[in-house]
Amino acid sequence: MIRDRGQAEARLSTGFSGTELQAGYQVTDKLVVHTALLTYGRAQGSHKLRSADLGLGYYYNSPNGFWRLGMHGGLATGGGRSGSSGASFEGSEATPAVDYRVRYTYAYVQPTIHLMEDRQTWSFGLRVGRAYYHRFTQVGADTLGGPVNTVDYGGRQLSFLQAGFQYGYRLSPRVNLSTTFGAQAFIGNGGPVEVGMSSGLVGQVGVHFTLRELPKLRR
Repeated sequence: MIRDRGQAEARLSTGFSGTELQAGYQVTDKLVVHTALLTYGRAQGSHKLRSADLGLGYYYNSPNGFWRLGMHGGLATGGGRSGSSGASFEGSEATPAVDYRVRYTYAYVQPTIHLMEDRQTWSFGLRVGRAYYHRFTQVGADTLGGPVNTVDYGGRQLSFLQAGFQYGYRLSPRVNLSTTFGAQAFIGNGGPVEVGMSSGLVGQVGVHFTLRELPKLRR
């Protein structure tokens, strides 16, 4: 929701896909620096992954200030574990028979569009990335209590596509509420088939805090 040079923002959001802390700063009229820390998974530690990313966004601003076109790019790293029969980091039912440990890095580009009014913001982004798995280990047994087998998928790569929509509403000059929905899909070949079975849905609500008042838009 950053709109003006020198504005900084922090956002805390949570939902069925996890919890995220984001921060951004608009360096110039067109350049934004942003970072995020994310933890996602299920309770009891059976699906727990954490990631961090750092990126830049460059915007074209409309003359009336009511819409922006941008391109973001960045790097992210993360890792964790998932106890799952379908190797689903976020979505499938857990079973004690299979456990996955992962550590990864990925790069991405993300075109975005923002529509803005004085109190409301609609945003859409489409992220395309390529992940490299430094570690991807499957430990499990064919039957409960049976012999343990280990499969190493480390060194594999996989491309992915993420689409996200966010609606924001300004409660005050310094506080905004938002809701976010998104979907993710893995594309192409190159990675272990288990990765492509993970849940691809995201849903969050968040609170944004700005460090100075947003400028009033003029038609």
